Amino acid sequence: MHELAAAQPGKNRRYIQLEPGPMEAELVDARLGSVQVFRERLGAGMFVEAAPPASLLPFGIILSARGDIRFCGRDLHPANVAQAAGGGWDIRFDGPIDYVSCVFQRAWFEHEASALLGHAPFDDWFRNGGRPASSSAIGHLRTMITRTLERMMHQPSLLADDRTRKALEAELVRLTVGALTSTDVPTPVAAYGRRRRGVRRAIEYLTDHPDADTTVAGLCSVGEISERTLEYGFREDLGVTPVRFLKLVRLNGARRDLLRAAGCSSEPPTTVTEIALRWGFFEFGRFAGEYRRFFGERPSETLRRP
Repeated sequence: MHELAAAQPGKNRRYIQLEPGPMEAELVDARLGSVQVFRERLGAGMFVEAAPPASLLPFGIILSARGDIRFCGRDLHPANVAQAAGGGWDIRFDGPIDYVSCVFQRAWFEHEASALLGHAPFDDWFRNGGRPASSSAIGHLRTMITRTLERMMHQPSLLADDRTRKALEAELVRLTVGALTSTDVPTPVAAYGRRRRGVRRAIEYLTDHPDADTTVAGLCSVGEISERTLEYGFREDLGVTPVRFLKLVRLNGARRDLLRAAGCSSEPPTTVTEIALRWGFFEFGRFAGEYRRFFGERPSETLRRP
């Protein structure tokens, strides 16, 4: 148990095994800057206590569990997001458990969430407990965390790319906010005039800064509107979501760079991977597939053009 606690330095963890038998445990984590993501598997019933610093804001999602789970003295359902945000917390579970977690720098999370929401995060996000979430929202966040960990294991060099890290951080905070608000009554979108102005500001920003490390939260700040209003306005004006429009801007930017590199023989050769990373694409197979569907040729074919 000491090894598990030591693998999470500064969080003051203590593990007590409650069931007899050999203990199998595995911890995989990735630190991106303002976010840490990790997956922990424990093979026997445990009682775990922790007291993370107030500067950290952890959220957890159960992947699988055999029996009951008690989190801070209350039942925790697998469809809940576990909020460990109110100082010390504890969890007790029967049998094996497998879960993933996002641990945000609290000040950064509050800033990004405020931009996405159009107002400060709700006070009850910062209390220990389980928060219900829709199956789709919790599934998107679960998939994002597990895929991020898989990428980091197989391509650790991605962490060296600042743009990739920021893109991952932005998506993790967006999906976390989405899960935390997925069962709330939606707030109304802004009136047409304000909505239209906000969307136009966002589009103009993307046009003027096509290679910037733009996030949805950043677009909300530029447009001075919430994510819900931003999405409604983009669908209304462009027929796509802000996330999709961002991807299209980056796809077009990657194509421009590939065409430019193809026609330049005086500079050192450029690879598809370098250009994909430059534009925030870190799943290269998915990037190549979407590029081909959109432009009718593989990125490597564009790069080999005479």
